[in-house]
Amino acid sequence: MATKSSLIGASLRLFCIFQTLLLTLIGSANAEDFPALNGSVVLELNNRTTWVGPNRAQRDDLYLFAEANTALQLTESWLIRAIVTLEPLIDPYPYKNRAFEDEDVRWKDVFIQYDNGVAGFRGGRITADFGFAWYGAPGLEATTLAEDYAVWDRMGASGWYRLQSDIFGSTTVSASMYSLDTSLFSASWLNTRQQKTASRGGPSNTDSPTSFAVALYGTDIPKLPGLSWQLALLRQQVDFVTDSSGQRVYSVADEKGASANLQQRIAFDNGIDSTTVGEVVYLKDKGGIPGASGRYLIVGETLRYGRWRAQTALTTRWLDGASADSSRDRLFALTAGYDFTDRWSCDAVWRQAKVFGETADSVRVRLRYQLPF
Repeated sequence: MATKSSLIGASLRLFCIFQTLLLTLIGSANAEDFPALNGSVVLELNNRTTWVGPNRAQRDDLYLFAEANTALQLTESWLIRAIVTLEPLIDPYPYKNRAFEDEDVRWKDVFIQYDNGVAGFRGGRITADFGFAWYGAPGLEATTLAEDYAVWDRMGASGWYRLQSDIFGSTTVSASMYSLDTSLFSASWLNTRQQKTASRGGPSNTDSPTSFAVALYGTDIPKLPGLSWQLALLRQQVDFVTDSSGQRVYSVADEKGASANLQQRIAFDNGIDSTTVGEVVYLKDKGGIPGASGRYLIVGETLRYGRWRAQTALTTRWLDGASADSSRDRLFALTAGYDFTDRWSCDAVWRQAKVFGETADSVRVRLRYQLPF
């Protein structure tokens, strides 16, 4: 049986081979012609220290994160995109330190896309438009609770159409139809995260694209410079859920959701740039359980001055349903960062989270390098 260290080494080798192939293609491609390869590679060294529970038990987690976001531009309108990440795919054991363990490579999004500037579509392994804070809450460690309603790891198609107006600016309507991805893409390369199966049930796990999300979002409003917004709805079909013993339960309801967010950017004369975000989300029959619900409120702020930035985010989550699942949770994160160059940056965050009555504080430091190509 392979040891953890050998698996980690194999994971790193696979990722390096993948990057070498990409860079070889980059070197042989002419950016003026098609097909052309472009994208970015992100490398991070992270260290997180967490204090959990009333006894303040300490746990340290040192890990790597890498992401390759690659687009093969076939023509001016057609492309194939693949996003691959290297990261720990399971949480550390409670009260145990971890260093470069459980690292694995996984597919994030893989799709083919057409966009002529006015309308477009993509198909494959996609993320549907629903909400913003699950990936864009300001700063580090700020997205955890909002990830409840992220519609990622889906197999299906999305389409969109852009409208231009002298009054409303640029408005885009999008629609996605999908099901949970149970293909080989859902498994990590070393199988730390196993392939998902239809036998698990749950929202959109139906083997057919019968779930959908629709969104309307706008930006570039002439009379409201710096303002952008999104309204979205979703309905995820649920055939059954599995209980704690693994038995199927068919007394279920389709999960419904609504989200709304606003973002306002202001550039001040003294060189300070401010971006304020706010989002509210409501999930009905959450997880396919009749009567269960989730409500979310996220507010955040980013201030930039030169190469410096300060970011703060607060998420409040209300869960209602079976008594064991009811909770009011809160997450607060305060981040400070500095860009040494256009490629090198460093961030540090203090986060406090209260989830199901247990409070945890953490401090994370991240050194990040980004290489566009």
